[in-house]
Amino acid sequence: MEAKPLKGSYLLVLFYGGGQIITRSRRFNLEGGYYVYVGSAMGSLLGRLRRHERADKNKFWHIDYLLEASDLILAVLLPSEERMEVVVAGNLRGEPIPGFGASDSPLSSHLFRYRTLEEALSDIFRTLFYLGHLHQ
Repeated sequence: MEAKPLKGSYLLVLFYGGGQIITRSRRFNLEGGYYVYVGSAMGSLLGRLRRHERADKNKFWHIDYLLEASDLILAVLLPSEERMEVVVAGNLRGEPIPGFGASDSPLSSHLFRYRTLEEALSDIFRTLFYLGHLHQ
C-alpha cells in the first residue's frame, strides 16, 4: 500500500537584497529584507518544495520569480487536509506586498516583509501558536 502524499500549507522565509521583480503579469519593487511567503500544496507538500528549490523550472507563480533572486532560509510545513494558507497569511503582521501570491485569495497578499529575521520568525511562531499548530 502506498502512502498518501503529505498535503497542506507552507511558509517560506527568504532574504531578498532589494530591487524589482518582474513576473509574467506584474512588477514588484521590493525593499531589501526578510520575506515570508504563505502557500498551499494540496497535492504534495514535498513535491511543491522540491519544485521551489529547482532552478530549471517554468516560472508560473510570483514566488517562482522571487525565489530565483532570493536566498531561501527556511521552509515551515503545515500538514493538513484543509487549506490553511489564507488563515495563516491573514494572521501575519509583517508588511504585506499587495497583489503578491494572492490571485486566488480574498487577501491582498501572501507575501510579507520584515526588517529582521528575528521579526519574521517571531511572527511565524506567534501565528502558529495562536492557530494551534504548536500546541497540539
